[in-house]
Amino acid sequence: FVFSATLVQAGDWPHWRGAKFDGISEERIQPSASPKILWKAAAGIGFSSFSVAGSRVFTMGHEDGKDTIWCFDAASGKTVWSHSYDSDLGDKYFEGGTTGTPTVDGSRVFVLSRWGDVFCLDAASGKVVWNRNVRQDGDFRIPDWGYSGSPLVSGGTLLLNMGESGVALDKATGRTIWQSKNKDAGYSTPYPCSADGKPAAIIGSGRSYIAVEIATGNPLWSLDWRTSYGVNAADPIVHDGQVFISSGYEKGCALVKLGSNPPPVVWTSKAMRNQMSPSILIGGHLYGID
Repeated sequence: FVFSATLVQAGDWPHWRGAKFDGISEERIQPSASPKILWKAAAGIGFSSFSVAGSRVFTMGHEDGKDTIWCFDAASGKTVWSHSYDSDLGDKYFEGGTTGTPTVDGSRVFVLSRWGDVFCLDAASGKVVWNRNVRQDGDFRIPDWGYSGSPLVSGGTLLLNMGESGVALDKATGRTIWQSKNKDAGYSTPYPCSADGKPAAIIGSGRSYIAVEIATGNPLWSLDWRTSYGVNAADPIVHDGQVFISSGYEKGCALVKLGSNPPPVVWTSKAMRNQMSPSILIGGHLYGID
């Protein structure tokens, strides 16, 4: 993994897609044709992204039958701490390794592995505060590529994309608050929003995108969205009472209008087919990788 000078100077990026969950940084950098590499670090095989909090960088990787959660010093690249645990490489259909990104919340770091292991660690020391295998405890099936969405912290709740429409844990103890039906999960990270003033989240399952009330798990609306192999991986984009959804494998995208269940489709297109990386919305225009 390479961490460039421009990112070291940027503001906190505490979880997947950044502080506002939109993939956009408000920092301003000076473009350079050949930016200087300050440091490199071997973190193992994987597709995890980075989280940044204060002077520290968090990511994950796999090597020799173990996943490792890494904490690096952002300025020097030196390892501050690491925590390893037994894990399968899971190289079926791709190179394998880790896929989720650590979530930093205050003094804690939260991780969901591809096989359902959930860790809460002290951000300063890497000490395990609590951990459990939520998949085994809840008897959930594992999607083909393993769990991929990052944990979402909402108040005292940790929301995971597991089961049909999520699992909620007490972030302080790991205790299960509620869990959804044992159906195929998708691969997106729970996307925070609100409904009638209450915290809610949109979760991509294996067959749909579902909005749930975070406190109770009660479904608010569901949009049937069938994609080859159940790969609903790209996070939705919510703006002005509408939701943009997009998937790969020739599925395409759609804009739906909130306010009823199921939400009516405003338009569909195959111009954007986000297989894994979500689009970003800037100035009324969507930008993404087809």
